[in-house]
Amino acid sequence: MDQCSIVIRYVFHGTINEKLIAVKCVHNSSGKGMAELLKEELISVGLDLTKCIRNSTDGASNMRGVYNGFTSYLSKLSPEQVHVWCHSHVLNLVICDTTRNPVQVTSFFTLLNSCAVFFKESYLRMDIWNEVSKTNSDNSRNKRLQTIGETRWSSKQTAVERIFGTFGDPKSSIYVDLIIAFTKVVQGEKFKPDIRAKANNYLDLLLQYETILTAHIFMNVFSITGPLSRYLQTSGLDLLKCQLMVKSALSQIVKYQRDMENIIAKSDTFVEWVNNQLELQDLDNAIYLQEQFEIKRLRKRKRMTDELLNDDPINDAKQKYTVEVHNQVMDRIVESMNSRFVNNSPLYMDLSLLSPVNFNSFKHVSDNLEEFYQKLREELVSFSNNWDNLKKSVEDEYDFENFDSEDEYQEAEETAGLNMTSCERSFSTLKFIKNRLRNTLTNEYLEAFMLMSVEKRTLVSIDDDIIIDRIGETSEVMKKDLIM
Repeated sequence: MDQCSIVIRYVFHGTINEKLIAVKCVHNSSGKGMAELLKEELISVGLDLTKCIRNSTDGASNMRGVYNGFTSYLSKLSPEQVHVWCHSHVLNLVICDTTRNPVQVTSFFTLLNSCAVFFKESYLRMDIWNEVSKTNSDNSRNKRLQTIGETRWSSKQTAVERIFGTFGDPKSSIYVDLIIAFTKVVQGEKFKPDIRAKANNYLDLLLQYETILTAHIFMNVFSITGPLSRYLQTSGLDLLKCQLMVKSALSQIVKYQRDMENIIAKSDTFVEWVNNQLELQDLDNAIYLQEQFEIKRLRKRKRMTDELLNDDPINDAKQKYTVEVHNQVMDRIVESMNSRFVNNSPLYMDLSLLSPVNFNSFKHVSDNLEEFYQKLREELVSFSNNWDNLKKSVEDEYDFENFDSEDEYQEAEETAGLNMTSCERSFSTLKFIKNRLRNTLTNEYLEAFMLMSVEKRTLVSIDDDIIIDRIGETSEVMKKDLIM
């Protein structure tokens, strides 16, 4: 069952404080259910929800829904509050969006998690892993296989970097150790046949060239999003720098959005290093990592007799992988970051001005405003002089008792017309019509207008219904408007 933690943040004597007030089981995970749960818990501890000035949640669908989301219902309960997304959660959701499609990516992360679970679920298999990892390295901490959890933000990055190392540096990986461990399980007669078959299946998948390419795609992505994710989780972060780092990360990802050749180059270096390491190992059977795409038999769909177009699939394995995997992954990251981070950027930029770390910057800004000092002073004085009138609401200024009914008041309000938008709109329409007529006056139409001007008698003698019928036959729209 899902659980919800409720944390309140408040300011006391100029100090920001945070307190966890409840961890509750969620029986209704809809936006309305979450809002009601929050309301009940705040009432139980004596807090007034209407005094909430801001709330922050992750970017999940039940939270961000415009009509039925948590933020929508919370705005009804506390109209004065402002909602902002937790950037750490949002960035994690960007990674989640990216790793769900296409199926090659989903299979890749399922493989990494299955490899970790395979050794951790048995003492015999874990003994083999410990033996292999301790033989090749003294750093046992980095030899631990990482399982992937949905609630652990960095688990996918850790799982990839533990096995494949960092982008461009295969020496920090445990990939060779993992291959050796699976080989020992496959060759070990003390294991059950189904365990050996499962290990052999994982081994075949790890030795595929496409697996190495997918790993390097995400190592490149994680090298950009990893530092950003860690900074977003720190306390006392600078909101302005936070926005700049998000924009910088997005620009870097856009830079590599179509750079498949760089991924292939790094992958080839990794493959060469792994094969050299495997040659040094004392294994019964020679094991090598694929150095290129596997050549598969081309399948052509049978064309029916009435089909005019030929089936034209992508036959080149490199191009097929680039289009169906690399480009989809990079495009999804860019689209997800744009859609999830853009909404609250102006608010965060404004709030960053209230951070004490930026107070010194106001001194430099004020120096640049010296030439506008007089105008700014005049506007400020004018604003202060008119504040008594500006602050009045409609209820303070007008006497509603002069109207017999609410409908009469609404009619008077709607017809008052304190602005000129209707007039401006009519002029805009007139300008649009003039431009449309001007653009349609081609030589063909000019000739027709000239004939009508010269031969006025002939034009007058033509029956109007005949003209309408001829124009109506020119298009379906004219036929509908003029004839039908």
